[in-house]
Amino acid sequence: MSTTLYHFCAARHVKRIKYEGLRVGGVYVPGPKGFHLYSGYSWLTTDGDPKRQSWATRQMVKYSRTAYRLTVEIPDEYADRIMDRDALERHLPGSKVLFIGWKGSECWRVYRGFIPPDWIKTIDGMEQ
Repeated sequence: MSTTLYHFCAARHVKRIKYEGLRVGGVYVPGPKGFHLYSGYSWLTTDGDPKRQSWATRQMVKYSRTAYRLTVEIPDEYADRIMDRDALERHLPGSKVLFIGWKGSECWRVYRGFIPPDWIKTIDGMEQ
């Protein structure tokens, strides 16, 4: 068995992800002197609809960050590395603020570690 989750990405990243997996990710946790980056984490979601990804604004970038949806199947033996916002807060204190005010953030998950290409079962274009 496995856990099925989704990862959305821009067209400019999909080729690299297809061959390397999800290897460039992290969690930025705010602190008293700015943000601290914890690398080695991949952001995923239980919601496969690109229209419900509130984080995917174009305020900072001019391209779509939901151009592709990757269906990721995480084997059961690695399921303990999947964290929802409460588990992430226990693991990385201060991270809960990252979820505040974002519609649909209850669907967000963080995977602790890198996701190899063979866990990515499908890559679907979301935009014409």
